[in-house]
Amino acid sequence: MNSRVQINKVDDINNATDLAEMGVTYTTKLLNSNISKIANDARIELIKEAPTKFGTNVGPSLLGIINYYNSLLENNIKEFFNNDAFTNKVLVDSSGSNFIVSSFNATITDTTNMVTFNSLGDNNKEQKKVSASIPLQRSPESTISTPSIPAGSEMVIKNGNGNNGSDTLNPTCKEGIDNKAPVICNEVNVTGQLLMQGNRQLVILDHTNLGGALDMGGTTDLFIGGDATIGQLKLNGNVSIFVFGDLLLKKKIESNDLNGNSLDICVLGNSYYLENGIKKPYDDLGGRNKCSSFSGSTDWSINLASGVTVDYLQ
Repeated sequence: MNSRVQINKVDDINNATDLAEMGVTYTTKLLNSNISKIANDARIELIKEAPTKFGTNVGPSLLGIINYYNSLLENNIKEFFNNDAFTNKVLVDSSGSNFIVSSFNATITDTTNMVTFNSLGDNNKEQKKVSASIPLQRSPESTISTPSIPAGSEMVIKNGNGNNGSDTLNPTCKEGIDNKAPVICNEVNVTGQLLMQGNRQLVILDHTNLGGALDMGGTTDLFIGGDATIGQLKLNGNVSIFVFGDLLLKKKIESNDLNGNSLDICVLGNSYYLENGIKKPYDDLGGRNKCSSFSGSTDWSINLASGVTVDYLQ
């Protein structure tokens, strides 16, 4: 092989490698743009299924809840890339040069959060394949604040239902307080006290803002899929509270606020309380958060600090 042919072959190999690397960049950008929605879909699936799948005692079921969410997120990531709507072969120029990304997998555990795949560059003369690993992370910063009550919220109790329960609210969500069957609501905002007594189960898919006290008694369960701002906790009986996002309490928990045979509080995100209007960390809710070892933001992103790893296969 003469030197000119050798040079051309090296150029073709380098070009094919560049194409494979373009596939890595393409996939990384797509994942970065969509990971929040992918994770949000997994969150909603979890909150919808948690009450029936894990029962009322969220504390003992914590590991199962975490593992189930991880598996939902893994599956959602793989489905995103294996869906027919995803373009896995991309033409780069009119000569037919292209890259193909394939073999997607996701691993989400308490120690490893990674998306892996292969990318093949092809310029019709040479092919080069690389494997890539994209690290994911729970975003380190919390964004929870004390929200105002938006117009058109699905459930708005102007003064709370703690007095006589006669305030006007969405009938579907009212069933979640007044009937035994689990009821799913999108978002709940209450300016006053929210009273849940007897045998009740309420599932809220998104954020929750309770201006007054959350007063729960009997056998009651509250599953919150987003962040929660609550004026005060008053729990009595067999009570379970599960918060997927962050929790902000306007008043710290006092010893006389909690009375009962079984009180399970599980906050997967970060916990805070207000002191003179200033948000302060409340890491384990004074020793009462059974999920404190998992606490951290529930928003996902690519871990740019670790960087994408590329291995050259052929």
